[in-house]
Amino acid sequence: MRTAEVTVAGFDKLDRQLASLEQGVPLREIASALMAGARVIGDEERRLVPRRSGNLHDSIIETMQASNLPSDGLTVYIGPRTGRGGPDGWYGFLVEYGRAGVAAHPFARVAFDNKAETAAGLVVTRLSAQIVKLAA
Repeated sequence: MRTAEVTVAGFDKLDRQLASLEQGVPLREIASALMAGARVIGDEERRLVPRRSGNLHDSIIETMQASNLPSDGLTVYIGPRTGRGGPDGWYGFLVEYGRAGVAAHPFARVAFDNKAETAAGLVVTRLSAQIVKLAA
């Protein structure tokens, strides 16, 4: 009768890789990827916004905001800054939607429509790279 011996090696490395994947992509890397995508849309908003004084253009920001619900995860705001801390674009919605006697000049929705796919692709690419890095 013949006997054979089989040796299996490498499972500790696989266990370590699976454990690192289980922890997921670090929150700071997710936030960084989301902000990179937000900048794509914000740049398009700044390109499209009508200009008189330049305040509305200069007030457009991309920022991470606290979500209303813990289950919402991260929220990115792209649009005019309102309040303190730079040019105030509180009137951006009036430009976007118009008002009595003044036609709408959409820029935010058009920017999103133009660049959402590009921004999402950038976010996915950056997060995919992080997952591959974790699995290495």
